[in-house]
Amino acid sequence: MDPMTMLDMERRTGISQEEVDDFSNRMDLISKAMEDIKNGTFDPLKCNIPGYKTLEQEEQERTERVKREEERRKREETRKRKEKQEEHDNWWHKAELRFSLRDAEGEEEEGGKTKSARWANRILTAYKARDANDYSLWDQWVPEDPVSLQEKAEREAELEKLRNREFENNNPDFCSQFKEDMEKRQRSQEEKERTAERLKQKGNRCYKKKLYEDAITSYMEALSVSPFNVAVLANIAQCYLRLERLSDCIEFCTRTLYIDAGYVKALSRRATALHQQKKLKEAADDMRKALALDKENADIVEQHSIIVGDYEDSVTNSNIERALQLISGNNIPRGDISDVLPCSTSSIEELRFSLELLKKMDEQSMDDRTHHLRGISLEDRASVARNHSESILRINV
Repeated sequence: MDPMTMLDMERRTGISQEEVDDFSNRMDLISKAMEDIKNGTFDPLKCNIPGYKTLEQEEQERTERVKREEERRKREETRKRKEKQEEHDNWWHKAELRFSLRDAEGEEEEGGKTKSARWANRILTAYKARDANDYSLWDQWVPEDPVSLQEKAEREAELEKLRNREFENNNPDFCSQFKEDMEKRQRSQEEKERTAERLKQKGNRCYKKKLYEDAITSYMEALSVSPFNVAVLANIAQCYLRLERLSDCIEFCTRTLYIDAGYVKALSRRATALHQQKKLKEAADDMRKALALDKENADIVEQHSIIVGDYEDSVTNSNIERALQLISGNNIPRGDISDVLPCSTSSIEELRFSLELLKKMDEQSMDDRTHHLRGISLEDRASVARNHSESILRINV
């Protein structure tokens, strides 16, 4: 047995001699500081105990720590804004590339009809201007009756089959590889759809638990796999609406409607966000579209009544204020007030009283209406408020 090995403290205990020396030196410094404190000669600025900090040093470190945390937060916010903008730009770029083909097809169909109608007009003009038996333009006219169109489509389909069969016979290797690639892409697309559906369901579970941020994270992952899934886009908008991030809600509703202009939920949610932003005209326009698409939906009918009612009330208030300004400035004859307001009036004070009453009713009902749009039924209260507004305007002063 080697005695030197037994004396090696680090090997026996796992603590190095250097650590022991540091501990011993610290204890000596602490003992000296305690002695100085007893003698009244302790100077905090000259204390050399490792780890000891004066109040000024602690405050300075705290300030530096807060500063570093603020800088880190700003960097994180900048990174998130950049990622958000990149996601926004990439999505719209892909959407415009994909759905511009749809728009172009619609324009081509409209253009075809216009061309056919133009040739028909030219034929009619030639018939009238020259001779009833001049059929020189008929060869260029494209018939639009269902029978002719069906016959033309059948002929084109048969020709297309013949061309495809001939091409496959002449290029067997290419066609075989093309079919394999197509099947591979189809399998990949099906896998993406399954992944997107799984992430969507995960987001739905988070939403039911009111974990809206987690739900958005899952929905965004689903969107990265299936970027044009209208249900996912609409769900993201709903989460942002719950979080009262109204601009983001409007953005994802707009994306949904760009893909499917008839998606009623997106119209309803965008109208709710616009209504909370006090953009009453835009909100009312969305609700009119939603009601036209789904007249049997009781929630849509009720929401339409509230939002459109608020917009009409705001227009009425604006008209009354404009009339008061014109009357006060003596810019119009008293008899012309009926052109500004739907009722006649002979008293500025009574007009002002009506305006103040309308404003108070709006202030009392606005919060209740906002809560209603989140699921609280206040249809009767909104109806009473509008009836009061209409009765005030019908007063014959």
